[in-house]
Amino acid sequence: MPHTGPVVLADFHSLAVALAISYAAGHDRAGVRHPVPVLREAAGVGQRAARERAPRARNRSRRRGAPRVVSSPSSDGPRAGGATTPREDPLTTLVAADLLARTAPSFDPEPTLRYFAATQGTDGLWRALGPDAPWLTAEIVALARAAGEPFAARFRWPHCSNLDHKTGAPFFAHFVDVANLLTSAPGLAAAPIELAFIDLIGFRAFNNRYGQDAGDDVLARFAAALKTIPTARAIRDGGDEFLIVGAPTRSPLEADVRAFMSAWKAAFHAHFGADVPAVIPRVVIGRATGGELRALRQDLGRQITSLKELASVPETGILAFA
Repeated sequence: MPHTGPVVLADFHSLAVALAISYAAGHDRAGVRHPVPVLREAAGVGQRAARERAPRARNRSRRRGAPRVVSSPSSDGPRAGGATTPREDPLTTLVAADLLARTAPSFDPEPTLRYFAATQGTDGLWRALGPDAPWLTAEIVALARAAGEPFAARFRWPHCSNLDHKTGAPFFAHFVDVANLLTSAPGLAAAPIELAFIDLIGFRAFNNRYGQDAGDDVLARFAAALKTIPTARAIRDGGDEFLIVGAPTRSPLEADVRAFMSAWKAAFHAHFGADVPAVIPRVVIGRATGGELRALRQDLGRQITSLKELASVPETGILAFA
């Protein structure tokens, strides 16, 4: 039976070895010494930002370039009375700030970036224990760059490794994961979000005339085209139905969906032939909060059924709004 352990941790193997070596080299008779996490401004910034609810200029990092955001550890010198000075832990600070920056719309990363800028090593690197410096430096710089983006661009979608073999898109189970994430985090639950429910006009007729393999090709190409819509997640709901979930706080989907519909029709004819009747999308878009995503999908599913009764269909498809 193949090994089914936590293979995701393999990505951190080099870091784990480096940290283990550093811990082992620094042990004493009392046991292994370890740094005390010090989050400084990062610890309270999420709460403060939630209270303020004030819009922040997200382009400040762009104007001044990537902040100098790498830190080196302080020494563990003795205090009066024999106490030990706690060592700062930029690794824990990074993990906390990165999580908040990508899952909490109200989080302001600027105080954390100032903390990193003030604790950068003279060699330009940040360290938790030593050998981790290149990895930690790269991750802090990545956080600084992401901090200059709107929240929708840096939002972290739940991981999805189980994809539909026909389309390469996530299964409906991934929609449940997204909905669970948005419901469980208060900031995400209250954030505005848009959802597009899509089915395909003319797909059944195409499938009957040209065969299942050609029909599967249409589904795969349609799903691949949906993935080009930025800051959104394309999901196969089932059959010829798809979902587009916009990232929380994203700008309206309408403009991108209209552009997609025009580009899809052209791409369809370029591949299948100009004389083949186009399989085109029928789309209904709704808006709610993250915590209402499941209910919004159910409502859009009912509404898209009513669109099937329309007498005339535009050449690029139907786009409606809930």
